[in-house]
Amino acid sequence: MTIDGIAFGLAAQGVLVAAAIAVALAALGRRSRTPRALITIVAVASALLPSGPTRSLAENLRGIWGDPSVVTVLVLLAWLLVPRLVPVRPRGAVTVLGLAALAGLLYLPVFGVPGTANGVYRLGWNSTWLVVGVAAVGLVAWLRGHGGWTTILALALATWSIGLHESDNLWDSLVDPGLLGFLVVTGAIDRLTVSPRPSPSAA
Repeated sequence: MTIDGIAFGLAAQGVLVAAAIAVALAALGRRSRTPRALITIVAVASALLPSGPTRSLAENLRGIWGDPSVVTVLVLLAWLLVPRLVPVRPRGAVTVLGLAALAGLLYLPVFGVPGTANGVYRLGWNSTWLVVGVAAVGLVAWLRGHGGWTTILALALATWSIGLHESDNLWDSLVDPGLLGFLVVTGAIDRLTVSPRPSPSAA
């Protein structure tokens, strides 16, 4: 791995910490007066500082679960800094089930679950068609007015092509289990915090 790749991996852990703080505040129903940009900067800087004799919090977290995907880091940064840029909440049960199915197809073979070896994850190493597919998704997103997603997918492909992520499998630059968890948690928080509509009888 290159020095740039290590720097990305460590900074990504700080972004995860900042997002965890923001999600916790939202789950508690508290709106922090501290701007999210400042929370993000402080969280990233704190994660990079040594928390022990030789290792920082970012290094410890990276040793536990590895690097998140590039898309995850970019989505979290957009959610923290420019929430309107990238819509990240799932819009229904079908979307959530689709994301769960994709996660199962990708990660169950990696975890060695019997009978689930389907080769979907291996496509990330022979990535011509996967690159074309991601580019097509980015084009559709742009045509539908979601330029933020187009930019994120383009950056994910660019960083994968230069080997910035610790894994050389394209899937690992695009998705990870944490991204699905983030989508589900933020979607649930939105549903729980929406004010109920008054009933017709109360009018």
